[in-house]
Parts: sequence; C-alpha cells; structure tokens
Amino acid sequence: MMSSRIFVASSIVLLAFLAISEGMSLRSLGVEQHCRCIMTESKPIGRHIAKVEIIPRNSHCEETEIIATLKVSGQEVCLDPEAPWVKRVIEKIVSKGAFSVVRRCVKISSGQEYAAKIINTKKLSARGADLCEADPVLHIRHCNCKPRAWLP
Repeated sequence: MMSSRIFVASSIVLLAFLAISEGMSLRSLGVEQHCRCIMTESKPIGRHIAKVEIIPRNSHCEETEIIATLKVSGQEVCLDPEAPWVKRVIEKIVSKGAFSVVRRCVKISSGQEYAAKIINTKKLSARGADLCEADPVLHIRHCNCKPRAWLP
C-alpha cells in the first residue's frame, strides 16, 4: 500500500517536472508562444527601414507577421501585411537576384496567388550555382524556356 502511494506521488512529480521543462525549453530556444504584433503600421515608412523580418503563421500565431527594424532608433515596428506599400517592399526583397526576378502572379481561373521566378538566361554564367538554380526551370516544357543546350 505504501509503495503504491510512493509510485503515484513520484509519477505526479515527474509529470509536473516534464510539463514545466517543456514550456521552459521552448522559451529558451527563442520560440514565441504568442503573436509578437499587437498593432500594425499601415502608413508608408519605407525609407526608414533598415531590416525586415517575415514570420509566417504558425501554431502560436494565425497571422503572418512582418517586423521592420528602423535605421536610426533600431526600434521594431510591426507592418500591416495587407498594406500595398508593404507588399511592394516584400516583393522587392524576395525578387532580388543576380540573374532572376520573382513576381507575384494570380491564376486567372481560381484567383490563387503564387510566386513565379523569371530567369534571364542571357545573364547566366557558367558557374555551378547559377546553372543549378536554372536547371529545374529549364526542364519545364514551356515556350519561354530555352533547351539546356542553349545555355552558355
């Protein structure tokens, strides 16, 4: 009888310890357990931005969060992901590349938005990294894609 009480008590203590340590480990790893953005800025502040961080929706926050760090003060400001100027800033960040550009496209039949990478094959070099990036695209059967043999 006494050993069963000890077993139950030690089991409860062990479970409590595991529950507490699991919560602590998430925080120590830098995982936010709630949304970081309570209010968002929709007014254009583009020229004051030093850095932009995009946090996709996850189990702790249902909204995509866009956090900008300001140049002068270093203050973090949450941006409204639906504001047209924010969409343009994100588009510019995503589309930067040596020989390609990414554009936001809309499928006419469904209205679904997606990103399309447009590769300028004239700017491709014979370096391995460039060819590796272009290779999957060139295997697609499309009138805008040149056959592999046409690459420099």
